[in-house]
Amino acid sequence: MAPLIQFNVRALDATTGELVTAPLVVRIDAGLSGTVRNGNPSNFYNGPPLAMPWVGDVEVIAAGYAPWTTGASPQITFDDSTVEVVARLQPTFKRPLTREERLAVRGGFCSHPVTLNGYGTIPCFDPFTASLDAANRQIVYATKRALGLNAIVLSANYSYDYPVPGHDWRGELGALKSIVQEAISAGLIPIFTLTNGGQGDWHYWFDNDGANYRDGVAVFKRSPDLTRYLVSAILWEVIGPGGDWTPDQVGTAQLIQRSAWGEDVNAVCAIEYGSGYAKAFLSGHEDGRADWNTPAGMAVDLFLYEAQQPVLDPSSMDRNYDCTAALLGPAANVPPPPPPNHRPGWYLRDDCPRGRRVACVFEDRAYAYIRGGISLEESAAITAFERSIGWTVFGNVGSAVELR
Repeated sequence: MAPLIQFNVRALDATTGELVTAPLVVRIDAGLSGTVRNGNPSNFYNGPPLAMPWVGDVEVIAAGYAPWTTGASPQITFDDSTVEVVARLQPTFKRPLTREERLAVRGGFCSHPVTLNGYGTIPCFDPFTASLDAANRQIVYATKRALGLNAIVLSANYSYDYPVPGHDWRGELGALKSIVQEAISAGLIPIFTLTNGGQGDWHYWFDNDGANYRDGVAVFKRSPDLTRYLVSAILWEVIGPGGDWTPDQVGTAQLIQRSAWGEDVNAVCAIEYGSGYAKAFLSGHEDGRADWNTPAGMAVDLFLYEAQQPVLDPSSMDRNYDCTAALLGPAANVPPPPPPNHRPGWYLRDDCPRGRRVACVFEDRAYAYIRGGISLEESAAITAFERSIGWTVFGNVGSAVELR
């Protein structure tokens, strides 16, 4: 009896020589078209020699890489001996982004509509993009680019009362990484979170997401290393309205995140506190500058500010003025409070070891727009107000037109 033969495809990153970790789509022109293989190398035949030789082309596709093909000349012949196809895939990422570029996010994670196949026109809620099929994901990316946005929020675990189903990717981080790579290849900066943070019990988070945080980050640092293409964030509110962690617990989470990514200046770490919070009282007292100068405060590069809401309500104004002054310092354009009160000093005045720290007005209308509570015109008015008081980095605008 003749020995068994195999047809195997192995995909390597052409720049590093390492195995590609994204799922492979292998197209063979005589069958198996569009076959997806999560393993690499992938086996497509294991059996006796063929009665009739197969001659054809092989194409390999993986998120984040240009398609690779054997070409028509010469074609591959599979007959009576094992064939090992080695595909050397070229990354399609643009050049790595600088720290400053990733600190200048311009996102709309929950503030603009998108028209999807099978769903119609719905509010775009970024994390749920990962639950969509490939065609609809491309629609989301194209919509954001057309709006002049450069960022997208992606999460390892999300659920909400929303037309698109939620999903827990924490046991499938390799598959989620391929979607993050896809968004990068589409020209977007992922604001990526491995956890839902303070909207859950701290001890459960610490024993699960926190304990596995370093291993999760390792998936995204393996080739291709995504460190210089994304912002790592702890979302959502972790203290104050919406969150229930203590200051010590918040500080521990910030240190866990930074430790997992390391002190590499290329790693940008972010966090969001609750509505109207510009500090987490990490220092144990009211001094916001001292708060941000603790080791846990210095672990953060980008602070995602959740504004006091409703933003345009007179009852919210003074709190938003205070937080804007504290986070933007001399760039803030806020009126003085009635005497004898005063606005806080600049909390982020001092650089962290990696450079300056930046505040982004992030969650300021999300639930209202998703639930149909405000119109696109009212949403744009919120952006206009925030711009008027000094904000220049936004995580939740309807389009870049609002920033002109």
